[in-house]
Amino acid sequence: MTDVTCSNCQTPNRAGAKYCASCGLNLLELAVTQPTAPPAPTTLVLDDATLRRHAAGQQTLQLPETRLPDISPRPLPPSGNGTPTTPLTLPVAPEPLPEGALLADRYIIGRQLEGPPGVFIYQAEDTGDAPYGVACLIKDSADEAALAGELTAWRRLAPGDGLRPPYDAFRLTLRGGGGARAFVVGALGRPVEALEWPVEPAAALNGAATLARGLAAVHAAGLAFGALDGRIQSDGAHFLADFAGLGPGSSAAYEADVRALAGLAYRMLTGLPEATPGVTTPPADRLAGLMSGRATMNAADLATLLSSRANSLRRPESVDLRVGRRTDVGQLRELNEDSLLTLDLVWNNKSVSRPLGLFVVADGMGGHEGGEVASGLLVRAVAQHAASELLPRTTAAGGEPLDFGAWLSAAIQAGNVEVFERSEKAGTDMGTTVVAALVAGQEAYVAHVGDSRAYRINDAGIEQITIDHSLVESLVASNQITREEARHHPQSNVIYRTIGDKRQVTVDLDQVTLAPGDSLLLCSDGLSGMLTDDQLLQLVATAASPQAACDALIAAANRAGGEDNITAIVVRAEALD
Repeated sequence: MTDVTCSNCQTPNRAGAKYCASCGLNLLELAVTQPTAPPAPTTLVLDDATLRRHAAGQQTLQLPETRLPDISPRPLPPSGNGTPTTPLTLPVAPEPLPEGALLADRYIIGRQLEGPPGVFIYQAEDTGDAPYGVACLIKDSADEAALAGELTAWRRLAPGDGLRPPYDAFRLTLRGGGGARAFVVGALGRPVEALEWPVEPAAALNGAATLARGLAAVHAAGLAFGALDGRIQSDGAHFLADFAGLGPGSSAAYEADVRALAGLAYRMLTGLPEATPGVTTPPADRLAGLMSGRATMNAADLATLLSSRANSLRRPESVDLRVGRRTDVGQLRELNEDSLLTLDLVWNNKSVSRPLGLFVVADGMGGHEGGEVASGLLVRAVAQHAASELLPRTTAAGGEPLDFGAWLSAAIQAGNVEVFERSEKAGTDMGTTVVAALVAGQEAYVAHVGDSRAYRINDAGIEQITIDHSLVESLVASNQITREEARHHPQSNVIYRTIGDKRQVTVDLDQVTLAPGDSLLLCSDGLSGMLTDDQLLQLVATAASPQAACDALIAAANRAGGEDNITAIVVRAEALD
């Protein structure tokens, strides 16, 4: 029998030996190598010429190489949902990774999803920074060319309005000549085709506009799908295409993408899979023209068309805002660590009344001299920014128009820095969540970090605008647990993004239109955690005023147990005669 040479130290071992006599390597398994000096990552610039060469088979796109330490049995942290993890040994042949495996010391592999030949797709849990939430999607292949589309998206696209491209990519090299496996990590969504048709007109138009803005960002990067049908996905607020078919853009590919998206918007609006004579719901006629090729339009203009029509459905000439607010310590806490801010103004110009409102709910964490300090610092920072910048700029004559969403995000960032620096100086782990709304006219710009929430309530029902930065919300979004199961989940208090945790924080931003009769509810989890959505809807919809709604909400949460501090702000839009 032939001796076996150790691939790690080159020591000859007797045939059949399980472990190397010199270094102890398991000779029956493949493991990941770790050189003494890891190579610098390969930088790959994907320009149009490179992409064309790749498409023609003249060049192979290569990922930066990551070499990890030997993976051997060792204690590993459990996943967030209690699934045990197992040490990962990458197989020689293309085989799926086992559920519960820890990949790259960060991703916990969940269930395998259906994928094309040669590509494994997993639902996974991101234990690291998790820019899109804990739940994520991982594509895995021994053939890097099979991931070319995702790799291109990762290199060329940045997260933005309507767009969430892949956010991580790496290659693991195997010992013993076993080759390599490439991985691309992105957001977890679901096909838009899974929606029920038709969708309420304003929701259909706004949703399709969001997808169009995401597609416009793809086209602006010089990329296109050319066959977008079936690749459109969403997490409810962003464009999450299956990027497998992404490649260099061309006029024909751009037009094909827009035709496909116009067809989806038409179906969302009308419930009909094809353009049908006699359907006059605006802008169905324009969409039908795009679908047939009789008309052309770029993705950005399509987004503008859809948004403007959505706004026209809901916009009177002028509205007024009525506001209620209340905070309560609850039944079990000794200290109220919540803070709130309401700023309600109206100015008149040329006989048009335009409201401006700034509303903030902050839920502090860290106990006495911790949570209450953090929430207070955040609210004060936002108020100071309003006094120094928001009010002067919005009331100035002939000044530059203010980007309300960007301003709100910047104000929260400033508050985050104050909380972070105070926490470092005091040596505490103080922090806070925040949900804030800046209402200008009928447009509400909603920003949040953590699990404080914003809802829109009207005759059509209740809509949760924000998505919690929490473990259970990620599990709900990925269909691993139901909304009701989330309410009683043992890890319902696990939040992965808060104010004050890092010097820089990612602030999620949404924009909604408030029609007359719509109410905007901002609240801490002391309210949303005690009452169901149906209860919130009933109490707000039947209240005589926003203040009466806040009083009723606080009372109901206390009757349900009042397990945390409770804060609510209700803003109601009313038409002016």
